[in-house]
Amino acid sequence: MKKPLQALAVLFLISNVPTPTFARTWVVLADGSGDTPTIQEAISQATALDTVLIGSGSFFENLTIDSKGLVLLGSATSPSTLAPAASDMPILRIVGTSLNNSVLERVTVTGAVGVAAIVATEGSPVIRNCVLRDNRAIAIRIQGASPDVIGNTFIDNDNWTTWPSFGASVAVFPPEQESGPVPQVRVVGNSFTGNRSGFGSALYVEYGVVAFTGNIATENWCEYDGGAIFLWQSPHEVTVENNMFTQNIAGDHGGAIAAWNTSGGPANIRMNLFWNNHAFGIDGRGIQGSGGAMSITGRSGVVMNNTIVSNTGSPVCSGDGISLGTYNSASVQWSICNNILVNNGITGLSCASYSDHTTVGNNLFFEQPKCVWLRPVRMSNMDAGRCNLCRPRVLRSGKWQFFCGNKLPGLRSVRSNRCVSNPRLRVDPRSPNDLGWNQAPV
Repeated sequence: MKKPLQALAVLFLISNVPTPTFARTWVVLADGSGDTPTIQEAISQATALDTVLIGSGSFFENLTIDSKGLVLLGSATSPSTLAPAASDMPILRIVGTSLNNSVLERVTVTGAVGVAAIVATEGSPVIRNCVLRDNRAIAIRIQGASPDVIGNTFIDNDNWTTWPSFGASVAVFPPEQESGPVPQVRVVGNSFTGNRSGFGSALYVEYGVVAFTGNIATENWCEYDGGAIFLWQSPHEVTVENNMFTQNIAGDHGGAIAAWNTSGGPANIRMNLFWNNHAFGIDGRGIQGSGGAMSITGRSGVVMNNTIVSNTGSPVCSGDGISLGTYNSASVQWSICNNILVNNGITGLSCASYSDHTTVGNNLFFEQPKCVWLRPVRMSNMDAGRCNLCRPRVLRSGKWQFFCGNKLPGLRSVRSNRCVSNPRLRVDPRSPNDLGWNQAPV
């Protein structure tokens, strides 16, 4: 009797061991001959960690991923294209709970009209190596989620219709309920080309901690402020670092970047290249300037270690490189340091009534008719004489000589500062790359 009882005990234990589950791959083909006829049906049947492999061709659906972490993976050989079946709904909604860490990869998303192509309201999804193009709406609307947007191509998304029109590529808005955790958004290694909106055609930020790093923004256009990026009233920190901004246009302020509003959190604009961006300054507020590369009116933060070359603002306004606006508040404090400004129209930096709480120092101005232009409004704490190297002259030795002092050409009403005089640099003024992109001046 003993052995049969032992055998029964072993069988009982085995029967109560849970059967292991393995992630499954669901294949969906454009002709409906895959594991399921539609992508949404595969999503509905799949469980966490499953992969939905989307074949090549076009799929007209409105998809929802709710509370499960799936991988939606496009074809590696030819485009897998998602377009809306119903034009009044997003092409993809990522909703549910904070556990929704789904991945969208190698997919082309196109054809949204009036409603964002992708809406993410929950979780930490990853949108990677996708093409988002020709949407007549925001490509990715983030409203509560904390996504990673990595290595994508945003091209010709047009959200410019009538006022207001915020964002065309990636737009971050407050969640419906702000009581939860603050969203953490990363936008890394993407390219943004030919996108259009009213404000911030590559990135629009109204809420959340956002890091915008390693991206290329080219030929984006906005009707008003921030040809590539518009930072509005978000109370949280935004970092813009190691990006390239070229040939972006703003109808009003900030050809590449506009950072506005006194209630905004700190903005860190570091180690970027700004080349040939333009702002038209259409509202005529010359006191604020247009800011060919960037316009700063409100917020606080740093503009540091950037290379700012051949940007232009409106002839009516000032600040072809950087324009500092009209807020003079203790809550608005900027540090403009260690930048290289070369051949930016007439004025490298303009400043209007910001001076009590702004530090400008250790910058290199090259080929600027006016290095810094200051309106005579409350400049008691302006540190614009602190080792700003301006207007080099050529020495017979072939080296360039820069003068650093209290009365630089183009400066007026600056504080007295001690500086080391006549530092020397070896540079080729014909080549912006030789000026040391992402490097502080010597």
